[in-house]
Amino acid sequence: MYNTKITISRINEQQLQKEELQSSSTSGRKIGLPQAIALMLQIPQIFTDANFIHIPTMCLEQRAGILVKPLPKASTSNPFPRYVPLNVGNETSGVMYREAHSFPAERMFTVIEKMIISDTLSCPDSIDKITLFGIHPPDLRFVKNVQQYYQWFM
Repeated sequence: MYNTKITISRINEQQLQKEELQSSSTSGRKIGLPQAIALMLQIPQIFTDANFIHIPTMCLEQRAGILVKPLPKASTSNPFPRYVPLNVGNETSGVMYREAHSFPAERMFTVIEKMIISDTLSCPDSIDKITLFGIHPPDLRFVKNVQQYYQWFM
């Protein structure tokens, strides 16, 4: 609203109106056709706070990994160096503790799980979610679904 009796006020207001007409600024936002139809039909919108996680399901050899440890240098005595896990021999502290305290068989790691743990600790790459699920504690074996495991325990 402006005073039309004051000349300078009227001139300034007319210039502002011309600029607004000539400007290419949008007065709304772009929306997709399904959303436009839903708004016209007054269908209630649904919002979610779900978190989506990426879980690779390819075989272990084809899963992507990030190099997190420096590669070892080859020497004349060992032309194919391998990482030595930070544990005693082939056993990790979690495996050794369970065996030393005579846990029941259902709470012990299987041979395959021990092999995966040893291989994972000696690998310079990051651990993906499927491998981590494969070596989760035996006490949580009742969780058979990867999605539920990450939703409940991670």
